[in-house]
Amino acid sequence: MKAIRIHQFGGPEALCYEEAPEPQPGEGEVLIRVKAVGVNFADLLMRMGAYPSRDLPLVPGLEAAGVVETLGPGVSGLQPGQRVMAWTRRSYAELVAAPAWGVRPAPANLSFEQAAAIPLAFGTSWHALVTLARVQPGERVLVHAAGSGVGSAAIQLARQLGAWVVATAGQDWKLERARQLGADATINYSTQDVAAEVRRLTEGEGVHVALEGVGKATFPASVRSLGMEGRLVIYGSPSGARVELDTREAIFRNLTLYGMAVTTSPRFPESVEAFARQALPWFEQGLLAPVVDRVYPLADAAQAHQRVLERAQFGKLVLAV
Repeated sequence: MKAIRIHQFGGPEALCYEEAPEPQPGEGEVLIRVKAVGVNFADLLMRMGAYPSRDLPLVPGLEAAGVVETLGPGVSGLQPGQRVMAWTRRSYAELVAAPAWGVRPAPANLSFEQAAAIPLAFGTSWHALVTLARVQPGERVLVHAAGSGVGSAAIQLARQLGAWVVATAGQDWKLERARQLGADATINYSTQDVAAEVRRLTEGEGVHVALEGVGKATFPASVRSLGMEGRLVIYGSPSGARVELDTREAIFRNLTLYGMAVTTSPRFPESVEAFARQALPWFEQGLLAPVVDRVYPLADAAQAHQRVLERAQFGKLVLAV
């Protein structure tokens, strides 16, 4: 089969389109013929050697959409030929062996490219907003990086959960897109003081929940934006992992901080089950929609990675296989 493999960690040029051994489904796995793959910032970390898995050669990727090829031992509830999407590893390939818990029917009204943009973006948002932060109708939610895959998903999901949403981005055109997705208010973090704007917009109350996927550049503002008993979910730090926290802010406002990585969380399979049961129907009903910025052929994965580095996209980049 054809796949993208990394033989040496580095820049986008490290992504090699080449022949690779075909995977075989083991116990509890599903072999999927991949039609499309979502691109995530975690894929860039894999490429650079900054991800927990460092064995080479490495096939990157954490999600896919395609057709069930065969079922491994102990798998039921799926059929060969069925259209599915999957939370899985090593997905930059024509075939992937995915854990059965992470394989779900793809919404019938979506293309493979659209379905491939759902698992990580919406799964991460669901795990943060529902499983951890337990967002309630009427609460206020701060979403950073509105133009990212998770950002564009979290805006929609928070709104669907009945929350009031304020979204940030560094470019005005991305803020306009965020409003189109349902953000109630937007803040340009390049030209405005995020925490001060949040306080103004909420009449001094702050937000109940902040999703922190940027790191050093936004972490102080996220903490200052939280109201009494606010919840901060930390799921990424591309702008820098080391931050300062005045613990008195957390103490006196009784804040809760959650660290979150869906690739290591023992609770993530339960999140996938709940998301599939409750939220997947919302895609067919038109209440949620994956945001696909651009589609590249699998062989051009390096171009997709470069676009992520340039922060030029709004939503998800997808590789067609």
